[in-house]
Amino acid sequence: AAFALGEVESEKGADALATVLKNTSTAGELRARTIEALGKIAGTLPRENETRRALGAIILEALKVASDEQTILLGLTAALRVQHADSGPVIAKFLTHSSSRVRSDAGNALARLRLAHGNADLRKLLTSDVDANVRANAARVLGVTEDKASFDALVAKATGDVDSRVRVSAIRALASLKDPRAAAPLLKRG
Repeated sequence: AAFALGEVESEKGADALATVLKNTSTAGELRARTIEALGKIAGTLPRENETRRALGAIILEALKVASDEQTILLGLTAALRVQHADSGPVIAKFLTHSSSRVRSDAGNALARLRLAHGNADLRKLLTSDVDANVRANAARVLGVTEDKASFDALVAKATGDVDSRVRVSAIRALASLKDPRAAAPLLKRG
């Protein structure tokens, strides 16, 4: 039912879903599908809509205390859809999660929202995470947020990472930094 309410994307289902999500004893797939549904509904509302902002706050509160991977993943997508002003710090906390899928999705959300929250963690992920998707998404965020402190790490990944996704994301990030020092190592690598 929660999934169906989200698919309908009607604001009329938001109150029932918010009630379920605010109940901290709601767990498992019901909680995950409820946060997902609220994200779908909120995402269809105009950005200046008060209901959208209120639903965004409810989603972020639920995401702050989410512990199971499914709820976290669907909550990150919901936060991405609602684009709440306070979403950056909440999303960034998942950059240190034990699951590489969660770290990757958190990086993706920050990149798509163009939020610089967690850039210090992202620089660490870029240089040392074992998962290529995590490294690639870290590079994307550092590029779209024009993180000048990541220049050397981005050059190293653009010219030497074993995974082409990471190299491509790092090259694109370097283009966003607009630092002419990147040309020589990239030409040498080419």
